[in-house]
Amino acid sequence: MENNRAIVTSLYENKAFQRVSAKTENSLLSQMEEGGYIKLLFCLDKEKPVVRTFTLSEVKKDEFSFEMVKHENLGHASDWRRSVKEGDVFSFKGPGPKSKFNKNSPLIFMAGDRTALPAMIAHSKTINPQKQAHLYFDVEETKELSQDLKAYFPTLENLETYDSLESFKTQLKEHADKSFLWVAGERALAHDLRNLSKEINLFDKYISSYWQKGVSDEQHRSNKVKAK
Repeated sequence: MENNRAIVTSLYENKAFQRVSAKTENSLLSQMEEGGYIKLLFCLDKEKPVVRTFTLSEVKKDEFSFEMVKHENLGHASDWRRSVKEGDVFSFKGPGPKSKFNKNSPLIFMAGDRTALPAMIAHSKTINPQKQAHLYFDVEETKELSQDLKAYFPTLENLETYDSLESFKTQLKEHADKSFLWVAGERALAHDLRNLSKEINLFDKYISSYWQKGVSDEQHRSNKVKAK
């Protein structure tokens, strides 16, 4: 992927996220899709820039948007989020495609945390509104979102949400052969459900960890490669 540039057009934030909207070349916008991703580049003066991946939450004909999780952790992305303002220019690689999602499976099971929420929302828009969908959200990571969770998925008329991962897993095991399982978020959650997926006969699956508690993004990526 080549390095590209964009200019920030607007910023919006709520209790959990800060949305960044930006403009870039039309040729790049035409390649973007909701649920796809870009890789923001930091420390461009170094031999190896720092890279952070973000899901595209909205793509319009003249701009795109992505969400950044609000937390107090120190880091290049967090520092940039706190200081960014309209008119700032940033560098990125991409865009890349959205993750695999089998909307044609009889049942949909999704699990994740707030780092996965933009991708989950984008995928939910492709699901038949009448289809039964099951959602586990890591409430410990997102207590401020738990009461309003269904509001993020207005197109899903038959959405069942779970506060308990064990309850989610029980339902998944009962309907495994009819279910597509989509998982993204912290590595422990992905690891847990990947192990379960090896024990049951799923219709289809996509499982990926986005981050890992207690380690840098670079170390997390290294751990993922070693685990393959």
